[in-house]
Amino acid sequence: MNAAKLEQALEAAGEAAGVASPDEGSTISQIRELLFGETQRKNDGQAQQLRQLIDALEAKLTARLDQLDARVKALAEASDDDRRQSLADLGRELGSLAGQITKLGQQAGRARST
Repeated sequence: MNAAKLEQALEAAGEAAGVASPDEGSTISQIRELLFGETQRKNDGQAQQLRQLIDALEAKLTARLDQLDARVKALAEASDDDRRQSLADLGRELGSLAGQITKLGQQAGRARST
C-alpha cells in the first residue's frame, strides 16, 4: 500500500469513527513519520552522499580538463616554436643558396668575358 492510499485509509477511518480533533493533521504526520520516516531519512542520506560524490567527480573532471587544456596549449606553443625555428632555418639556407647562386652567376659571367 503506498503512502497516499494509506493516508486516505487513515483519514477515512478517522472520519468513520467520528474522530475530528484539532490536531488531526499532527496525528497523521506522526503516523506518517512512524511508517516512512526512517526510509525517508535513509533516502535523504543516500541522495546527499550521491550529491557529494557527483560534486567530487565534477571537481576531479574539471581539474583533469584544466590539465589537458594546459598540456594542449604547451604542445601548440612548442609546435609553433618548432615551426618558427624551421622557417628561420629555411630562410637562412635560402639566403645562403641565393648567395652561392649569385657567386656562380658572377663566376660564369667572368668566364664568358675572358
